[in-house]
Amino acid sequence: MRLPNSLLLGASLAAYCAGAAPAPVPVAIPASALISPAAIDSAITELKLDPNLGGQTQVRTLKWTIASKPTPPSEMPQWILGFFEYLSQLSGLVVWAGGAIGVAVAAVWGYRHLHMRLPRTPSADATPVTGRILDLDISPDSLPDDVGAAALSLSRAGRMRESLSLLYRAALSRAVNHFGAVIGASLTEREALGAVRASLDAPRANYFADLVRIRQRVVYAGDVVAHDEVARLCSDFRETMDGRVRG
Repeated sequence: MRLPNSLLLGASLAAYCAGAAPAPVPVAIPASALISPAAIDSAITELKLDPNLGGQTQVRTLKWTIASKPTPPSEMPQWILGFFEYLSQLSGLVVWAGGAIGVAVAAVWGYRHLHMRLPRTPSADATPVTGRILDLDISPDSLPDDVGAAALSLSRAGRMRESLSLLYRAALSRAVNHFGAVIGASLTEREALGAVRASLDAPRANYFADLVRIRQRVVYAGDVVAHDEVARLCSDFRETMDGRVRG
């Protein structure tokens, strides 16, 4: 079999290039073609000035800042020192004054409290005060000698209203004429009770309060109370309103 001439020529060229290719020859570069460092720097400067190639950009940001405190003066002015010294002395005076006022108030309260608790006895030479409170005659001459016994007789006879009214009128007379209570002529029973509490000691004031309460139930409310309640008021009248109360 016979190969074409073109194939033989290609094979020959390939064998020649593979086995007999000449070595590369170095190319000499002329000195005028080399770039100097000054030219490089000049080119870089021009690139930086070009607005299309970026460059430096300024960016504004926010950040917290702490205000610095002024440095206090090394020495405080004399007028400030004097002011604080004056306040110190004044506070001491205020404390002393407050303590003195507190002691005075405590002394007055103690005296009044003790005076209220001490039993008061009727004065032998006291001048009777005659008069009326509302429609009630409270003069001593208008009362029986033994008020408790007279009121008890009325209660046993079933006359509760008259018995309690006699006890109430006699209690007002004793409070005004014997113990110096100030009771106005137009005071109601509740107001008279307040005046008695302010002038008499606790046992007598409590007796007067019980008498007013029971009398109001019978006279104004129409209640029927037990005879023993009225009898107790009658028996306690002499000891409470005429004599010395046992503590």
